[in-house]
Amino acid sequence: MKKTIISIMTVCLIVCGAMCAWAMADKVVVVSYAGDVKIMPAGQNAAVACSPGMFLSADYGIVTGKESYVEIAFDRAKNNTIRVGEKSDVVIKLSSSDKIELVEGELIALLRNLKKGEAFRVRTPNAVCGARGTDFGMDVHDDTTSVQVFESTVFVRGVKQDGSVMEDEKWVEQGYKLAVKRFEKPGTKVKMTADEMNKLKEKARSSNNGRPGNKFDKMGRLGEARSNLTENRMDSVQEKRDNKRIDDIKDNRPSSNVETPRLEVGE
Repeated sequence: MKKTIISIMTVCLIVCGAMCAWAMADKVVVVSYAGDVKIMPAGQNAAVACSPGMFLSADYGIVTGKESYVEIAFDRAKNNTIRVGEKSDVVIKLSSSDKIELVEGELIALLRNLKKGEAFRVRTPNAVCGARGTDFGMDVHDDTTSVQVFESTVFVRGVKQDGSVMEDEKWVEQGYKLAVKRFEKPGTKVKMTADEMNKLKEKARSSNNGRPGNKFDKMGRLGEARSNLTENRMDSVQEKRDNKRIDDIKDNRPSSNVETPRLEVGE
């Protein structure tokens, strides 16, 4: 009888473990946030407030305000995280290749425990950046994507007018950065200054995933009590997404963003 009970418990544990692993395959979880962060659920016409522990599925959008951030984890152990910086707009992808799209703004990727053979790719309107376990930063402003690596190496490819990824790629090593302009191949690698490296590492250390906090941690409590992400800011994000879809249609290529209804934000 004891052997039977132990066998049943063992099977239950294995099944539960498999279910937990599967559950995180199609969603991410909010680890922490501070300031003004809005979540845009797929298929809904209104943004909702962000909260720690919130699960986000594919096609969910995240918009951050000034002096704000949100950290999301792609695994239960929180070994693989993305920290989205201030004034940023991202879309959760979770496809077999692209995990997240940085439409505008900046992010820091902290990848520590990817599965064997698995690649983690971040897409922007004009570039794709991928790694198999490293730390790097990305930012998108206007039609230029910048990639900065402060540990290990990542590969970078440009994006064609039809939305497909270019075959030519460049590897960026620790301590270097490069820029990619819209519809162009990655530019020349440039060595980062000591000040640039220190600022990038400081942003990574500010993550709450086992690293010391900074001023944002103090702001986190205030972020739950107020939301200053104005309607004008949300309208600006929506306008840029609309313009991108119009450009996609003009270029006769599929849009990389899902159809997002106009937001109605009310505090």
